[in-house]
Parts: sequence; structure tokens; C-alpha cells
Amino acid sequence: MTSLSTEERALLGCARTTLDDGEVNQLSGLLGPSLNWERLLTLSQRHGITPLLFIHFVQTQQFPQVPSTIKETLKQFFRKHALFSQMLGRELGRLMQAFETEKIPAIPIKGPSLAVLAYGGIEKRMFGDLDILIKDQDIPRVSAMLLNQGYRYRVKSPETTETEPVEQTSRRNHMFVDRTGMIGLDIQSHIEGSEFSFQIDHKEFWDDLQQVTLVGNSVPSLDDTKVLLVLCIHGSKHLWCRLKWICDVAELLRSSPYLNWEKTLHLSNTYQCKTMLLLGLNLTHLLFTTPLPNRLHQEIQNCSKIPYLTNQVLLRLFPQDEPNPSSIPSGALFLNMIDQSGDQWRYWLSLAIGQSSAGYHTPLGPDSLINRFLYMMVQPFRMLGKYGIRSKRFKETLASWFNRID
Repeated sequence: MTSLSTEERALLGCARTTLDDGEVNQLSGLLGPSLNWERLLTLSQRHGITPLLFIHFVQTQQFPQVPSTIKETLKQFFRKHALFSQMLGRELGRLMQAFETEKIPAIPIKGPSLAVLAYGGIEKRMFGDLDILIKDQDIPRVSAMLLNQGYRYRVKSPETTETEPVEQTSRRNHMFVDRTGMIGLDIQSHIEGSEFSFQIDHKEFWDDLQQVTLVGNSVPSLDDTKVLLVLCIHGSKHLWCRLKWICDVAELLRSSPYLNWEKTLHLSNTYQCKTMLLLGLNLTHLLFTTPLPNRLHQEIQNCSKIPYLTNQVLLRLFPQDEPNPSSIPSGALFLNMIDQSGDQWRYWLSLAIGQSSAGYHTPLGPDSLINRFLYMMVQPFRMLGKYGIRSKRFKETLASWFNRID
């Protein structure tokens, strides 16, 4: 942290909705002639917290040293951002009414509802699309409903057509875009992602919903405890590479001073995501001095993986100008985030079959003799997958054989 540049420290100082007098003074000391304002704006865009720069540098008038050109740039950005956020908020309200009409259970996650719930305003947080959680069995009905309303599947490659069948149920995430191409919609039947084998959306996950009002509409939301778990899982899936995701946790905790921590820890054990929860809380406390109960501090100290994971996340969050030749592969970090040893070995095996020995670490630590030994064990299976089961010739032969049977 001591090696952060002036722009990175200023970015950290801005990454909150409110500043106390001490934080204002500290940030003021960074806004001197040595500050590269263009780099600060670039960093804020990359980390998704530009609306907070507008709040502090334009709305509050607390920092007269901000150049007028920077203020004008922030004003232009915020004007477009606010209009876009309002548009997404209205569309989310309309979609939730459609789900209710079709009697399809659905819960918005992140996006506009999180902006209102944690930040206190839909325009205070950046988001680019809408994320809605549904149940597996409802995917065909949801797809049909959205296609009838003018949405289409989001095309990712020239080989993918816009008229994929409604029964497309093989993926956990189903990406749609509206007829204008401006509103992206991510329909999810699972939250945890393909990196992890646990399932967070148990039956009780849909209980105890709260209502959030945005752009004149009331939409359902998870309770604060489950929102916190979702944020920590989402940040862990992406290795917390954007400051916005840590800021989300800090703002949620600020707006929920009476969070039920006993319930939070119980659910994190039930859903097998306790390490991800503790990592998110430790990052939030370290970067934003967010107060945590003594019980949580003790849990963080008792988890031996947290210092290693925290250090690696910070190296990725604020990379130095020169690349680090000894950077840890993503797979190693995922392995350390997984709570169950069985899931760790399952994930390691999937990495071993699909990657070279330099592309992963074992759950036992960084590259070592055991890593090389295990790689030799799975190498035959890896070669079978590469040149056999997954090869083009194998697939063509298999398809030809089935056609001959028909």
C-alpha cells in the first residue's frame, strides 16, 4: 500500500459516498500540482467509481483546487450516466412487473437496486446492464417472454445466431439485449460461477426479500445479509480486480449498521463461501477502515489463507508499472478461496487437464515438487482431452457415426 501512486491514493480517498473532515483534509493534501488529473479520471473509469468523483469534486464544492476542465468533464459524464441509470431503472421496473404477471419468481441483483440500497441513489454507482436471478426450471419461460418483448440473445461471435432456440438451458448465464442495443440483460440461474461447485441459491435463498424503490417502481431485493454474500462471491469470481466491488461492500455495511452477523456467518458456512466473505470484509476494512465486530476480526485472523489472498488481490488491484514475473495464476487464487477440500481437488483436476504445469498451483501452495508430480499423473488425461475427446477429428468421427446409425 505504501507504494501506491498519488493518483491511486486519491482514487481510494474518493471511493465512498461521504467524507468526514479528516478524510476531506487527507484528500485535499493529495490534490496538489503533482497529481495527474487525466490519469485519475482514467483510473476512476477503470475501477467504476467516476460518479463518486463527481459527487466530491463538483457537487460538494469542498475541493477548490480541482481544475475547471476536470469539473466540466465530470459534469458531462455524470449527465449521461444519470440518464442511462434512470433508463435502466425504469426498464428493470417494467421487467419485474412482467415477471410478476407471468408468475415467475425473479430477484434483481447488483445494478440499480444495489445502487439505491447501498449508495442511497441510483446515479451514485456505475453499472452497465441488468442482472436478474431466476430459477433453473423457469429459464425456457423467461427466454420466451423476453424474446416476445423484443429482446434477443446477445451475439458473442459471428457463428452465433440471434435466433437461438428458447430451450437454451445449457449455460448458467443467459445474455440478452433489447431492440435498441442499449440495454443488456443478464439472466442468471446461479450466482457462484463455473469456478466453484457449491450452489448458493438454495430454497431459503429466496426467503426474506425486501423492497427497493427506484424510479417510481418497487422491486424485490435480497435481504442485506444475502446481498453481502452475493457481493463477496461476485468480487471473488473476478479476483476483486475493480475497486468498485470493494466499495460496494463498504457502502452496504455503512448503510446497514445493524447487519445480523451471526446469520451472515451461518449462511457463509452453509453456502461454503466463508473464505470469500472474510476476504471481502478484510479488503474493505483495509482500504476503507470499515469497522467490523471483534468476532469478524477474530474470524479473519483465524483464516490462514486471508493474508495470502489479500496480498495477491492488492497486487492485481493496483499493479505496478512493471509486470511481475512471479505473478500467481488465477487458478491458484480460486483454489485458496474454495472452502471444501473435495471441491479444491475437483477444480485443480480441471485445471490440470486443461493447462500446462506452469498454468496452475496445487491447493498445497505455489509451484513445488508436488505440483510437478501431480501434473505428471494427470498428463495422460490431459493429452486424451486435447487430442481425443475435444479434438475436431474425434467430434467429426463421432458425428459421422451417429449419422450412420440414423
